[in-house]
Order: sequence, then C-alpha cells, then structure tokens
Amino acid sequence: MSRKYPKLDKKYYEYTFPWMETTTNKSKFPKIKYKASPLKFYSPLSGCGVKGSFDIEMLYEGKKKLSSLVASVNGQETVLKGEPYCLPCDASKSPRRLIRVEAKARGGVFNRTIASNYTHYVSEEGTFNKDKILLLFGGPLEPWIERASSPYWTKEEFSVVYNFAVCAMDHVFHYGLIPKFVGKFNFSTVLLDPTQMDHWEHEYTPNMLVDVQGREKSPFLGINYSKIPRKWVPPKYTPIGTQLPGYFKPAFPFFPNDMGDIYETAAARMATDYGEFKKHPVTLQFRAFIAEMVQTLRSKGYDIASWDYYSLYHAVKPKTLRYLVKHYAEKENITVILMCDFIPDVSDFEDVKCLWEEIQDAIDFVYMKTGKRLDLAVVQTVNSDFLGRRSEFAKATFNLLKNEIISSGIPDTESLAVILGEHGCPPGFAEQDTSHSYTMPQIRDNILNCMKKNIGEIRTGKTEFALSMNEFCNRPDDTHASTMERIYEFLEKGFKNIIICSYYFPYESNDLFRHLRHWAFDFEDWMNIPHEESRVLHKVLPNYRSEGTVRGTRIIITGSVLGRYEKEPENALLKQAHQYYLDAMVDLVAKKLDSL
Repeated sequence: MSRKYPKLDKKYYEYTFPWMETTTNKSKFPKIKYKASPLKFYSPLSGCGVKGSFDIEMLYEGKKKLSSLVASVNGQETVLKGEPYCLPCDASKSPRRLIRVEAKARGGVFNRTIASNYTHYVSEEGTFNKDKILLLFGGPLEPWIERASSPYWTKEEFSVVYNFAVCAMDHVFHYGLIPKFVGKFNFSTVLLDPTQMDHWEHEYTPNMLVDVQGREKSPFLGINYSKIPRKWVPPKYTPIGTQLPGYFKPAFPFFPNDMGDIYETAAARMATDYGEFKKHPVTLQFRAFIAEMVQTLRSKGYDIASWDYYSLYHAVKPKTLRYLVKHYAEKENITVILMCDFIPDVSDFEDVKCLWEEIQDAIDFVYMKTGKRLDLAVVQTVNSDFLGRRSEFAKATFNLLKNEIISSGIPDTESLAVILGEHGCPPGFAEQDTSHSYTMPQIRDNILNCMKKNIGEIRTGKTEFALSMNEFCNRPDDTHASTMERIYEFLEKGFKNIIICSYYFPYESNDLFRHLRHWAFDFEDWMNIPHEESRVLHKVLPNYRSEGTVRGTRIIITGSVLGRYEKEPENALLKQAHQYYLDAMVDLVAKKLDSL
C-alpha cells in the first residue's frame, strides 16, 4: 500500500521526506521527542580559533525565566544578571591552548540550574615553536580485530571490544545524551557464544557461553556460565532507534557481575557486528593513509618530527593519550602538537567537547610530570577551510560513484537514484550545535552540487540525487530524511537502480557496516517486504560493497574511498579518488603550518 507523503521542499536537502502519520515507541524506527539545550553559544561560533580580546555572547531561549547566567572561563566564574549575556575574554591569557567556557542558566524557586552548555575555543595567541612537531590525528576510530572471522573468539578479542564499548558509552555520557548514573545499573549478565558470534537475530543453541569480557565463569560466584539455566533476550530497538542484538542471560531474576548493563549491551552489539562483518580494517586504512600524508608533507619541505593517532573509542582513558604525549615529549623532544581531525566536518558533538578536551588534558599532564609546556594548534576549526567544503573532497566521492555506475553496468535506459549519506546526530544536537549548523549546510551543498554538475559525463538517463542521514533521523520535527526513508521514496517512484554512496566517512567503519546494512534495510514493518529479501544487503562483500535486489530494484552500497582503494589500488578511478582525498588533507595541514 502506497504511503502518502507531503510536498517536498528545499530547506537543507533537495528533498525532505518526513512521514505524515505519527509513529510510536513500538515502531522499529520511533520518532521521539527531544529537548535541545535552550542555552547556546552565539558568538564566536563554538570551536573557533580566537586571538586577542573578544566577547563571548550567549543566548537563552527557554520558557522559564532566568534569575542569572553563570559563565566560567577556564574555571573563573562571572555572574551575568541580564541580557545581553556577554562575557569579555582575552585569548592572550591562554597562549596556544584550549579555552574552556561553561555556562549555567539559573532560575526557578530554588535558583537551580535549568540549562547548561559548554564549549572550547582554540587560542591562537603566542608563538608556535615548530622545531619538533608532533602531528596527531584523532577521531572516533575503531579497533582492528585480526581474527574476527575465525570460528572461535579469544578472551583477548572480547576484551578489546569491551574496552571499545566502555569508551564509546563514556563518550556518550560525556556530552550528556545518556545520564552518567545509567552506567552503574547492574542487574544481570549478558552472555554470548564465542563460537557463533554472527548469530544474534534469532535464538540459537549455544555450544558454550561467556560474558562480554570472554570469561567462562562468574567473577562473583565462580559458576560456569555454560552450565546454568539460561534465557534468550530477543533483539530490540532503543528509544532513539538504535538496535541491540539478541543474547542469552542467566535465567535467575538477579545475577549481577562487575560490569554496568549499558556497557555489556553495547559490547554485545559491537562484538556481534565484528562477528558478522568479519573485521573492521579502519585502523589499517587510517595508518597507511597518515603515513602517506606525512611522507608527502616531508617531500614538500615540511618538518614533521613525529606522527601518531588517537581514538575516542578504543584507548584506555585518560592514560593512553597522556602517556602517548609524554613519550613524545621525553623521547622525541617534541615542542608542539598539531592536531588534525579525520572526519569532514567540525562539530561540538565529537571534537570540541571530547577529543580536544582530552588532548588539552594530556598536555597539562605532561607539564605537571615533566615541567615541559607544549603548544597546541588545531588544523580544522570553524571559519577555516575545512575538509568537507573542499572541491577535492567532493571529487573523490564522485569518482567513487562513477566507478560503481560504470563497473556495475547500469545502462542509460534504466533510471538511477543516488542517496548520499552522512553521519547523523542524536536528538537535540546537529542544528542546535552552533559549529555543526555552520559547516554542514556548506558540506551538503558542496557534495550535492558536485554530483549534479558532473553526472552528465557518465550517463544521460534519468538520474536523481538526494541526501540522507545514515542514522538518528528520528525526531518528529526533523526535515532530514534517513537513508531508509530515501530508499522507500525511490522504490515508490519506480526507480530500477539505487546507489547509496556514504560520503561522510572516508574509511570503512561500524557506522557504514551497521547503519547502512541493518538500519536502512529493516523493511518488514514498513513496506511488507520479507526480511529475508532485504537481508542480502546486510552482507559486506570482500571489496566492501553490498549489492542485492529489493522489490525488483537493484540496490548497491559503495563502501568508502579508502576501503575501495585498499582493495583495488590499480583501479584508475579509485586511485584518483584516493589522490584527491590525499591532496585535500595534505593541503589543509600545509596551509595550517604556513599560517603558524
């Protein structure tokens, strides 16, 4: 039965596609209510580089009346009594470091905090000693598990994934999407079969059971998990639309261990992802690409003494980064750190409130332990020539798309729809995040215009483009369509071919595997398509593509620029796409070095 949908508009996308009817929390993809922070940093944009004296302007848009706004710069508080909420600041007092700004809106009967927000600015005041530069790359990188496709998972592999889950959930706690106290809940124990890690959609007969750290016995009771009565917990969706896998647990009503429930369920999801998708090569792709970047920079005359990378998701916090920086300060005698992010936007969501904060913490730790003060500069900050806006970035994605169209043999006589996916944000973020709202419309326009402008060189047949969110597009007022909604739209229009080209991540990641292989193809409740028909698209082929037929329409998921290049380094189009991306990253770093 065809669904009715509203007239399409052009707010951020070529099309928007919100459902007309109301969905509920029982839906697999619920539309949930959210509350964005009414307290925002208006000027400078969150995450900006700043110099000299400047004013920090804050806006409060809540319904409750304020009695005061307490603003804190690097721990020094100032009470602002009325609008405009403007706080003078001097970047020269914090040379070459991050300036942390916190704001709390107070009001009500007990003058309690009714809204809060915080951000960082990069101080560009002071000299920058370029004698010994550590080029440090960072982002939400994932660990590589070499034996994920083997028939038996070891305790070490479980431990790696569990630590990944802890870091990921602590990251979520850090920016307040989930209250931190939830991490202390401990009512039961999640159990998995290390010999059947890709089984989670339906109940199965386990050969043995271990917890998410790979332990065979309860740490409290010493009981073997395989020998106790068990209960199957079927897969379910969380209120924000993310999916948890099925797993076993002890049949007893209360069987705690030494792990919080939210860490266990996150670890189960990630472990079953790895088991199903075999292994995530992101770290290998990332390291190879950085090494090539540094080699290119050095060949151009830039003196990069050392380079390394750091992940928000798989490093033990706070020790890993602290001791990594301490090592380079003591053993390599570095004088400065130049930090470069590896995703094509700048957002409070990942960088300003998490990654940057941890780097500044490591620099302060090194000073405390060694007395050596390291300067800091950041490659990508708001108002700069950030990656996603650059022409080379769009060209790399277009080459990836061009290769898929040509190699797949899609004729001009058949219609083609192209869905350009990006990383979504949880409810209350994205357009409410000042820096993200500044960068993402430019990135979206850049990628969409490049595709439209150049598609004529490949084909003359009917071709339509649309942008989408790979995940988290589930607010009732959200005009950003999810990939699943785009697929449905193009199936309803009768397109014979659909290519999903997720431009946001340049490397293969859990986001690409999970969000575009599972979330986008849970069709059964939406279009009366049997799950087994769409399940073919869950499979990641050896070259990181996915392909299948749904309702007579051929659907292709391309994989990433670095992933496809890794598998076909001699393919002319993929080789050029890789070079475009390399040129863009090298030029970004070079321009930053020139400006220092």
